[in-house]
Amino acid sequence: MPAPNSGLLQTGNDYLTMCTTALETKGLSGVTCISYTWGLFSGLSTTQQLFAPLGQAPIVCIPATASMGQLMRISLKWLQAKSRQPSRATG
Repeated sequence: MPAPNSGLLQTGNDYLTMCTTALETKGLSGVTCISYTWGLFSGLSTTQQLFAPLGQAPIVCIPATASMGQLMRISLKWLQAKSRQPSRATG
């Protein structure tokens, strides 16, 4: 798959294409992928904290010691396993 033209991650395919090799390379794609991953998991964590008092069970369990690289690998593995649906919009 070709890399996204705009450098933006708009679909699961964009994320898979750009971020699969981002951990091994140094450059803008790595920064973009780590930043997107940080935003995704920060949003999930914040949402879970807001809904916890209402009895909402957590969607995911994010260990406090997990690095962004680890979370990126986990999200890539999940997307690869769900490869039938990666073209859904990410934002």
